[in-house]
Amino acid sequence: IITGKENLALITFKNKFLLLRKDKTVENITLKKISNNEIIISYQGKNYKLLLDENKMNLQKIASKPGKSINPGATVKIRLKKGEAVAQLRDVNRFMRDVVVFPYYKNKQFVGYKISRIARGSILRKAGLLPGDILAQVNGETINSPQKLMTIFSKINDLTAINLDIIRKGKRKSIFIELEE
Repeated sequence: IITGKENLALITFKNKFLLLRKDKTVENITLKKISNNEIIISYQGKNYKLLLDENKMNLQKIASKPGKSINPGATVKIRLKKGEAVAQLRDVNRFMRDVVVFPYYKNKQFVGYKISRIARGSILRKAGLLPGDILAQVNGETINSPQKLMTIFSKINDLTAINLDIIRKGKRKSIFIELEE
């Protein structure tokens, strides 16, 4: 659940991340109700109640603009045009020109990929990433190789949202990207 101006639910369904809004249908799933500890969805004519484990939940208010100063660990929500994201992330040559990353280790443990340079017009900059950020996970998957990152990005056409887990200035935070048609 993501709270803010509009309440949203992000669920995994058939290996896809789906962003649900109340009374809107995505992949034949309609969000009927959303509360702090449960959501009710309709799928194939049946209603399902999804209960959230409060021990694993971390509800946070989200900021509305990339680059805006936010509390450490908070989630930033960004909207991007899906067509632009697909075009840029599927083009490996452009991606390699726009972003320079290298493996980042702490105490001999791989943490993620540190961004040393990112072009101003790149989709990743528009997504809120900055030089110095460490990209740890995309949609809950640890990024342990450049190929893994490219594999995830190659599937962007099938996604309605992307969640980036990063470390910025030593603090963990999430960037939630909604892909608009």
